[in-house]
Amino acid sequence: MFKIYLLAGIFLLSPFKMACANEFIALQQACHQGNAASCTNLAAWYALGKSVKQDTNKAKQLYEKACLAKDILGCLNLGDWYRDGRYVSQNYAAALKWYQQACDSSEQIGCTDVADMYAKRWGVKQDYAKAQTLYQKACDAQDTIGCIKLAALYQEGKHIPRDLLKAAQLYQKACQSVDALGCSQLGSLYTHGQGVAKDDMQAREFFSKACHHHDLLGCFNLGILYKGHGVIAPDYSKTIQLFTQACEGGLAMSCAALGELYLKAEGVERDKAKARALFEQACKGGSHEGCTNLAFMRYQAQQRDLNTENLRD
Repeated sequence: MFKIYLLAGIFLLSPFKMACANEFIALQQACHQGNAASCTNLAAWYALGKSVKQDTNKAKQLYEKACLAKDILGCLNLGDWYRDGRYVSQNYAAALKWYQQACDSSEQIGCTDVADMYAKRWGVKQDYAKAQTLYQKACDAQDTIGCIKLAALYQEGKHIPRDLLKAAQLYQKACQSVDALGCSQLGSLYTHGQGVAKDDMQAREFFSKACHHHDLLGCFNLGILYKGHGVIAPDYSKTIQLFTQACEGGLAMSCAALGELYLKAEGVERDKAKARALFEQACKGGSHEGCTNLAFMRYQAQQRDLNTENLRD
């Protein structure tokens, strides 16, 4: 048997820990030399306690230094901290300050966050006209979240004039992004013929793209189409697969829809136990349909038990 001997006062670090230590030292040196991005990365190490003792105050100081040196991620992280009350006392005015720094940069990434504050009345007077302008500014700067939120305003028409054509155009722009955001919403417009001509085949294409990029709502909507919608031929095997995928991903409404298939024996053998389990899962996830169906199944079970007792009497 081999023994490992350590000389007094000498500690042997694993290759992984040595690499982390070297990276930490490199970040410290780069930040000290004025590299703003390194300051942001170093702040994250302190915030998370990654290979160093957690020090959120030090992290805040480094984010401030990075932001003032024009590193946008430093500004956004600080804004998030103050908006959410994470590691610091919640302070909407401070959050707005740091988000505005990012919005005023050449990247204009923080404009969506500033718009959110005006739309949701976080520390400022609610102003949807200002939010609309800021979402547009973010969208023009290729921030797809800004495009989607602006599209939603146009689609709802509650706070700005409804314009379904503009909503469709904005969702289209977001859908063409790398992460395909907006495809599911665009597909919904095609299924209802809102802002675009009703076209189930186009809807299927956009839902498929959304689902491929792990958009659970896209998977669920695609499953709805395969149940038999318009010109799409029913395919319950695909519906079950898609509902299951979205349910396992955490979309409560998909669990409820899948439970109904097992309860009604649509595309699968009737399985009340499985249906009930899915309704319970959906209800816990916040699905009204899941809670309603679960309550109905419990009521039926109670009635059966009562009838059985009456027969015995």
